[in-house]
Amino acid sequence: MEKKVKAKLDREQQGIKKIKGVEMELRGRIKGKDRTSKKKVVYGKQEQGNRLSRISYGEEYMITKFGVLNLRVKVAR
Repeated sequence: MEKKVKAKLDREQQGIKKIKGVEMELRGRIKGKDRTSKKKVVYGKQEQGNRLSRISYGEEYMITKFGVLNLRVKVAR
């Protein structure tokens, strides 16, 4: 999963030079496992402690037959 996401971001970032970094986090019962887990993919830089950094944030819940998945995306510009 991580290699595919990073490869796609490499291709798309060539046209989008303003984006400094992307962080994606998926939580929940991934692949129908009994316990919840967390997968995190970070590409580029994320400046979290700086007041001047511009970070766009999005969150979405998905209902599956195994439970609820949560996807969070942060984009630093």
